[in-house]
Amino acid sequence: MKGYYYQKQLIEERGWTKSIIKKLLGNPDKIVPFRKGNVYYYEQNKVLQLEKTEEFELLKQKIQIRIASGKKTAKKRTEKLIKEYELITIEFLELHEKKSLEQLAVESYNFHKEYTEQYDKIIYEKPNKLNKEFLDRITVNFIKHNLVKDYDYWCEELKGKIGKMEVYIKYKKRVLETILQKYPKYKNAIEIQIKQLTQVY
Repeated sequence: MKGYYYQKQLIEERGWTKSIIKKLLGNPDKIVPFRKGNVYYYEQNKVLQLEKTEEFELLKQKIQIRIASGKKTAKKRTEKLIKEYELITIEFLELHEKKSLEQLAVESYNFHKEYTEQYDKIIYEKPNKLNKEFLDRITVNFIKHNLVKDYDYWCEELKGKIGKMEVYIKYKKRVLETILQKYPKYKNAIEIQIKQLTQVY
């Protein structure tokens, strides 16, 4: 709209925040309904005049200091969490089943598909009739979630924590590398998962 800035534009392009807008501009000069909400518009001249004031600059500086402080705190918490997860010993549970890992992986896969009502994805073929790449992938997933001691627990523990994605990726990579040492026959499937991790982060 000519002669006006909309709220998102002020925040993304001109360094304003919602709190600064509320303090200095107050109520919008125009409100235009849009989809399920409204778009708030502020007169350009008023905005430009306020941007020249000392008060605006001080408020911007305070916000920037707060953001920098928050990032510093987040970095420290992330580093602490990384160190905690580096101390986790990766151990494997004993497998007492007479069935092969591949057969157990297929059964686990089918159980999950039944549980999530994805009946069209249930496997009826024997493991040796399946695509090797697919079979190796679900077998590695079975090992990770069922044979690596407390893997799901430690992943669950990351929920809601600062730096969780970085820590999760590092932990999962270490788990996969440990699986590779114990089960080298699944090398290709494991390396694909590790490569996918490095692409994410």
